Amino acid sequence: MHQTWEEPVDHNSRPNLKPIIQHAGVVAYRQVTNGEIEILLITAHSYPESWIFPLGSVDPGETLQEAASRECTEESGYIVEIDAMVGNVDLNKADSVHRATFFTGRVIGEVNHYEAGRLRKWVRQSELIHFVADVFKPIAQAVMTKSCVIHRQSRAAAELPSVRCNSAHL
Repeated sequence: MHQTWEEPVDHNSRPNLKPIIQHAGVVAYRQVTNGEIEILLITAHSYPESWIFPLGSVDPGETLQEAASRECTEESGYIVEIDAMVGNVDLNKADSVHRATFFTGRVIGEVNHYEAGRLRKWVRQSELIHFVADVFKPIAQAVMTKSCVIHRQSRAAAELPSVRCNSAHL
């Protein structure tokens, strides 16, 4: 059976000889005026009807956090400040496993351009699970539950969202 990028790895049947290639992604968020948290989704290149989180490869010498931030800007046009690690998703390819490590990232700016052909959509944190592609639902569930809660806390004079994650639950 040929597996696509949308099929998670069955760790019980994965041959140990298959190399793991690291990728990094971000669950970008913003707080809107009514206090709600919204999460950014973008369309996938390979499956334009699917909504995913910004995600891509890690360049040589780059940390996972730097890669996640860079990929968000390149793919969506949003600049993020990386917060906490959410978890990993392993994507099975023909000759390797692509391990995607996800972080939360607070949107702090926007550039005028991003990858052509990508659509962007903001969804309420509480509705995220209904929009994101199935392969990324474990990450969405972590963001929506107590294992990774985006919440507001007072910082200086402003109310800004912050993130707490407990990766032991992932």
